[in-house]
Amino acid sequence: MQSEPAETTDMGKNQWRLGIKRYLIEIMTIFIGITLSFAFEEWRDGKKENRATIDLLQGLDLDLVGKTEEVTNDYKANKNCMLYIDSVLDLSTTKQKIPTRLIKKLYRTVNIDHWFFETTTPSFNIATSQGAWQQLPDSLRRQIYQVYYAEFGSSEKYIRKEVEFAGYCTIHYWLPRKIIYRRGNIIADNIDNNFIEAPNNKAVEEALNDPEFVASLLLLRNHYFATAKQLDHTKEMLERLTKNIQLVKFQLE
Repeated sequence: MQSEPAETTDMGKNQWRLGIKRYLIEIMTIFIGITLSFAFEEWRDGKKENRATIDLLQGLDLDLVGKTEEVTNDYKANKNCMLYIDSVLDLSTTKQKIPTRLIKKLYRTVNIDHWFFETTTPSFNIATSQGAWQQLPDSLRRQIYQVYYAEFGSSEKYIRKEVEFAGYCTIHYWLPRKIIYRRGNIIADNIDNNFIEAPNNKAVEEALNDPEFVASLLLLRNHYFATAKQLDHTKEMLERLTKNIQLVKFQLE
């Protein structure tokens, strides 16, 4: 038997090696292609999740702007209420004439039953129901819950209590002393307008000589003070939350 030439054997081996190389290159090409495809899909999904999270944060950011403005206005209103009561009591103590405009402001101060404070908002409810809500850092989610549930809940409670006490003052101290009076035989539908047209200055001055009436005003003032303090704290919490939301939003963009 004759053996194959060495040259032929070497060529066969080289062809076999080239085939293996081509096969390995094809496998690597397919593997790299699949890997890049998965990486691109993950990148695209990540961009979608980031966009959804950014939109969520943007909605909350705008919502907090509105709530901050509301809290600021309520804070100023409570401080003004305190100022009106202080001014009336100071003038009464020094036996000075109380201006009609100040009596009108005092009346509005006591009759603030139109005040209210919403603890939740549509933007907050929508944000917490979205899948992107779970993508937020745990610390930020806890801070959002703290503000919307605990902080807003406390502010709402303070405002509700002062409104209830203001109504009590109206029924037990203003009506019996004819500070709010009748137009003919019927109490005006809009008591505020009825009062503003011709405030009963004499009745107010007589009431201010009554220690019980003065005590009711001081108690009401304490309500305004406590509410203003709570609202000031709520405003600080809102400002901190707004900064953290904007920071997280900046990191995602």
